Amino acid sequence: MKANEKKYWKKLRKGDLKALGKIYDRYIDDLYHYGFNQTNDKDTVMDGIHDVFLDIYKYRKTIAKTDNIKFYLLRCLKRKLQKNNTTKTISIDQKNISVFSLKNDLVSVSKEKKIISSETVLKKNIKLNKALNKLPSRQKECILMRYTKNIPYEEIAQKMDITVQTARTIVYRGIKSMRKEALLIYIFCTLL
Repeated sequence: MKANEKKYWKKLRKGDLKALGKIYDRYIDDLYHYGFNQTNDKDTVMDGIHDVFLDIYKYRKTIAKTDNIKFYLLRCLKRKLQKNNTTKTISIDQKNISVFSLKNDLVSVSKEKKIISSETVLKKNIKLNKALNKLPSRQKECILMRYTKNIPYEEIAQKMDITVQTARTIVYRGIKSMRKEALLIYIFCTLL
């Protein structure tokens, strides 16, 4: 592990948000690719990654020293994703419950989950739009082309009369700014 990474980990354990951001920026791509190999749901992966970093910051005083931050983060993400994917099974005594009431209970639970899910998506979209609107117009335009219209970087570069590498850099910087904004808001809200 590099000396800088040890330094950031040590600062993080003392509550330094900038160190958390540095670690996040360094490992986000590795975590995303690993998580996406575990589950094909992008939202689940990003939620899992954000939960890992929130937990690390929340429990920073009790987290252990590590010689391999990447391995530590990947292991935490794997546990988060496994925890989110497990379903609880309940054994039911058929003599004491009718099939009709069981169906009604399951239907009402799924309706509640749908409502909660739609509210969660709405909140995420509001946060996303706020973070997106804070970006410079060029970054915002590139991100919208890349992620809402699925335009490849080569085509973005042609449309904006820039190089492909510049297009990638603009998108990366925009996402980095949005992540920082969203992560700080999320941390602030959970600590209150």
